[in-house]
Formats: sequence, C-alpha cells, structure tokens
Amino acid sequence: MCVIIVMKDKMPTIDVLKQCEDRNPHGGGISWVKNGVVKFKKGIGHKEIYNIAKNSEGHCVAHFRISTVGGQPKELCHPFPVSEKCSDAISGESDAVLFHNGHWSNWEEHMLGMAIYRGETYPGGKWSDSRAMAWICSKTKWDFLEMICSDQRVAIHTKEKVHMWGDFKKKDGILYSNLNWEPYDYYKNKNVMYGNFLHNRNTEHIETGMFGDEFSDSWKEGYFYDSKTGLYVNHSKIKGD
Repeated sequence: MCVIIVMKDKMPTIDVLKQCEDRNPHGGGISWVKNGVVKFKKGIGHKEIYNIAKNSEGHCVAHFRISTVGGQPKELCHPFPVSEKCSDAISGESDAVLFHNGHWSNWEEHMLGMAIYRGETYPGGKWSDSRAMAWICSKTKWDFLEMICSDQRVAIHTKEKVHMWGDFKKKDGILYSNLNWEPYDYYKNKNVMYGNFLHNRNTEHIETGMFGDEFSDSWKEGYFYDSKTGLYVNHSKIKGD
C-alpha cells in the first residue's frame, strides 16, 4: 500500500520520509506550485523530495509507491497530470496532478468504456490504475471519486488547493493517506496480536503479518514470525524481553 503525504505549513522530517520510503520502496514523487502552475517530479528518493519540499511555498504533496499494477518503472510513480494527454513523463507541469493510495480493480473496464461509448482515444505509454484514474478525471467531473474511495485515498493538487477523497490521517500537522509506515513498537504493544511492523532496538525487520490460527497459536506458545528469515523466533531470544 502506497502513502500520500499532504503538507503546507509543516513538513515531515527527513527521517519520517525515509520511513515512508522504506515501507513503500518502488519510487517517490512530489508536486509543488511555482509561477501559478503545479510542478511535479517522480522516480526520486526521500532526500530529493525533502529538499524540494523544504524550498517550496504553499502546499506540497509527496507519494511513495508499492507497485500493484504495471511493474516498477519510474513512469508509473506518482503523480500523474490530470490532462487529456496524461503524460507518463517523470517531470513536468500541469493545472492539476493526481496521487492515489489503493488499488482500483476494474480500471481497465472503465478505460475500455471511455473508448467504446465516448469515442475517446487514450494516450500511449505505460499504464496503471492510478494513471487511468488521472486520465478519466480529465474527461469527467471528479465526483465519481467519491464512489471508489470508500477504501482508497486520492489527492488532486491544483494551484489553489489540494482536493482529497478518502480517510486521511493527521499527524504533527501533516496529512497522510495511512500511517502504516510508522514503526511498530514491540515493547509497547506486546499484547497486540496483529500489527504491521514490529520495530525494536534488536530486531528491526520483524513483521507480524496475518498468519491466522497458525500465527495465533505460535504467539501463545511464545513465538512470533520473523519475515526476513522465515522462522518463528522465541520471545526469550530477544534481549530485554
């Protein structure tokens, strides 16, 4: 699952951006406003995103991607221009750009419908559900995003504001499309069976995941799952437990 970061008066620290990138490692991107247009750059890392945001005024929107559709080319990093051409260029400018967190499962059907029933010719290049969403937004009102964002998040950055759909979380004055990038503190959350990330001073790579009854039984017996090694680790093997 990707993460969208919407910032204005405050911005994340470089360490927070690194955490977002570590959890969503398939490419970052950012948009900002300059001279009355929205600029964007993507296929970049957290350090460049931090430097661009630090030197920008007004809203900035950043994104870190986990690939679900289309592989991991830089062209499919976010954002995408909300325009008729909806270029997959890795930098440029537009009146509006779109960021997406989630998976739109039937995007190809909608693309096909635009071509068959409305006679639209869609641009060439690499495609994903998120780029398709940006292209369709250029052809119709954005209200349809309300219908598909019950379990997804979308941000469209214009020169005036950032329009958002879905449930964004506010932390330290910054809006995030989710907080799954946050370290999971094993020592503070021993009784939480299913977390996204077990992070402590000895075992930084441990994940609980969703292992159903097998994991539940193993936890009760004093073990948790180490996703890096594929082994169940005894609680007592962690120093300080």
